[in-house]
Amino acid sequence: MSSTRRIFLFIALPLVAVFLLIGYFWITDVDNSGQRKTGDGRTQYTIDCQPPDEHQWYRTDNTFLIDHKNPDTLYVSVEWKGFFKSVDGGETWTKVVNGIFSDHIDKVTKENCYGEYPAAVMDPENPNRILLATSGSPGTLKDINSQGGGIYETTDGGESWTQKIRNDMNVYSTRLGLAFKPGDTQTYYYGTSAAPASYNEADQTKIFVTKGIIYQTTDNGQTWTELETGFIKNARLMSIMVHPSKPDTITAATAVINRNIEGPNDIAAQQMGIIQTTDGGKTWKRVDNLPVGYEGSQETKAAPSNGDNMFHIPMIQGDDNLPKAFYSLDGGKTWLESAKHMDSVSYDPHDLSGKRLLGYSWQCMGECQKTLWQSLDAGKSWQSFGTLPSEIKNIMDQKTRVQNIVWHPTNKSTFFMTGAGGLVWKTTDNGSSWNKLLDYGQL
Repeated sequence: MSSTRRIFLFIALPLVAVFLLIGYFWITDVDNSGQRKTGDGRTQYTIDCQPPDEHQWYRTDNTFLIDHKNPDTLYVSVEWKGFFKSVDGGETWTKVVNGIFSDHIDKVTKENCYGEYPAAVMDPENPNRILLATSGSPGTLKDINSQGGGIYETTDGGESWTQKIRNDMNVYSTRLGLAFKPGDTQTYYYGTSAAPASYNEADQTKIFVTKGIIYQTTDNGQTWTELETGFIKNARLMSIMVHPSKPDTITAATAVINRNIEGPNDIAAQQMGIIQTTDGGKTWKRVDNLPVGYEGSQETKAAPSNGDNMFHIPMIQGDDNLPKAFYSLDGGKTWLESAKHMDSVSYDPHDLSGKRLLGYSWQCMGECQKTLWQSLDAGKSWQSFGTLPSEIKNIMDQKTRVQNIVWHPTNKSTFFMTGAGGLVWKTTDNGSSWNKLLDYGQL
């Protein structure tokens, strides 16, 4: 090596190291107030990056996805941990969050701390394209406590993510509030709320919508329209169901929840119920006949093969009302009481009639049965079905509570179940036995 080159390396390498250190601390240093400024001027706050109680125990919500062209590729979000991908059928998992902004960092490790991400949907034509609802406090991307919300898109299987909403849109989204338009994946919908910001110091008179609680884009997020659904203050869009054979018919389930700073939230007496449009979102009206006290939605789903079949799990209003669930055979207009209350259901996509559902019930009237439930008549009646994974010792334990069931795209006997605790299970024998693929301790 020449003497000139030695001198250059002797001077240049230390300078490179210095610049890297400066860059690191410019991006990651936390000041005495527990804040960190990022390179683009946003602020992150330090917290204990772990669940405050069992009610927020590493939830997975409605984020588990299977690549329909390569079913060994799986995705799931785990609250507090991030969004993860497996390419070997769940044997190993990798965090894929490049481009997703986190409002918080762990005060010990200084690593990003990811919130509860309520929903993810995969492009039915391109499995490398995923939309992820990251949610957060009601607000906009310009508000200090809402910068981590919104809708992110990846087109490369999670390697990188891009924010899709405008800076003036409400970032708040819900567990079933994200849906593509059938036959046109450049058009999609996301549901939001007409509630104030959820932190205690927020102005409780300020809400972040003006016309309705559903946004629509027809050009993959370049432009957005706030659909005129109307709203009641504190209303939340809980579920968007686009009819598979009538894509201009969109049915949406709502819930009006009054936030109580001093204790549990209250289910409001006045509800919006089930609303529907048949002209692609131009006009909306309430269509349901749900009984008073059961109009707000906890979870409402439609059969993917038959958009007229729906199942409604209410947020129960009033201490005197018993848990009930309802099913519809006419697209949400007429609701009949199911023989059994469910807390979560999934339609079998392989059943073209749209009549087969699997359900999970943890609110028990009498002795709890440790079982899944099956309906073969669109939710009218239920029978005990299969087994539950061994990790579920007590079905009322919120740390292992089931949140979603997702079928394998080609194998009718194989389906996956996800829940709190970052748990992902798989059965290949129609629920007779289970293999655990993931829990939060592995991440």
